[in-house]
Amino acid sequence: MGLNQTGVGLALLRLCALMILMTSLGLSAGASTVHEVRFAQTAKVLVWVDGVMIGAGREIALSAAPASAAPLIGAGELDPIAALEGDRLVVQIASNSGFVIETRDPEQASGLSVRVLDQGSNAQVRPQAISAASRQIFAQADRTAARPGTPQTQSLTLEILSNGHGLGDVIIRAVENSAKQ
Repeated sequence: MGLNQTGVGLALLRLCALMILMTSLGLSAGASTVHEVRFAQTAKVLVWVDGVMIGAGREIALSAAPASAAPLIGAGELDPIAALEGDRLVVQIASNSGFVIETRDPEQASGLSVRVLDQGSNAQVRPQAISAASRQIFAQADRTAARPGTPQTQSLTLEILSNGHGLGDVIIRAVENSAKQ
């Protein structure tokens, strides 16, 4: 009878050893891969004139010639801005990055200026110095949002002025912030 108990004891010992071995192999085989996901949003500006959104995207052109506005997918069709007439235009701009206001012609830029009229309750003004010889007439160093809120509360109201020669072609363009990449 002692021999039989020894055989059962050995069988149980082997079974336990096999289970420990299988468990340790199963634990090491269950290692997982860690994925780091980064969602990136491209630089974008939203532009309103007289409370009506006239464009959203990387670049919005305010042209002296009538422009055809392409509809935004899922957002309906935007009304194109009337031809720029006169020597003054007031726009609201919200942006998730810095942006510039520029002209197509460097000579035209010297006759234009931009003045900040207002900032939304959740907005920040961060003007950036611009070169006198560039096409730029205004540069915002960072996004307009200072705190969470609706796009219009995160917008800046800017006045674009001409020295009497008309506004011509004005472009509002989002720029990537190199510090955040």
